[in-house]
Amino acid sequence: AQGYAHESSEFFGTPLKVVAGAAFVFNPLIEWTGGGLVDNPQDLVRWGQALYEGKVLEVDYLSELLEPGFVADPERPAEGYGLGVRVADSDGYGLVYGHGGFFAGYNSRLMYFPDSGVAIALQINSDKSEIGDHTMALAQLVLDGLEEETSNAY
Repeated sequence: AQGYAHESSEFFGTPLKVVAGAAFVFNPLIEWTGGGLVDNPQDLVRWGQALYEGKVLEVDYLSELLEPGFVADPERPAEGYGLGVRVADSDGYGLVYGHGGFFAGYNSRLMYFPDSGVAIALQINSDKSEIGDHTMALAQLVLDGLEEETSNAY
C-alpha cells in the first residue's frame, strides 16, 4: 500500500508518496533498530492475544514484561511503560496493554484489553494520523458490542 509521509518528511527528507514501482523511494534502513517487521492487523491481533494471554512467555517473564518500570504519573502507579509495553487505564474498560509503531508513511497500533480478552490492531498508510484515538474508538465499538451481547444473553 502506498504510504504518505506527511510528518516524517521533516525528519527523513522523504517525499509525500513513499512507494514507486513497488519499492520504497528511500532507503528503509533509516529505521535502523526499529525491527523492520512487515505485518498486518490480523497478525498483530494474533500476536497480542498470544503474548498477553501467556502463550508466548512463562508467567514470571510476562509479569515482568507488564510491570510498569517507568511511571509517568505518580497518581496512576498502575500505568506506565513496562518492557516494551505501554500499560494504561482505558477509562472504563480496565487496563490496556499495547504499543504503536511508526515508519515513514505508515502508522500502526496494537491494544489488548485483558479484562475482556480482546485485541485491537489498526494500521494506517499515513504518518499523519491520530492512530491512538482511532484505535480506541474502534476498541470502544467492539467492547461495547461485547457488553451488549453479554447483557442480551441473560
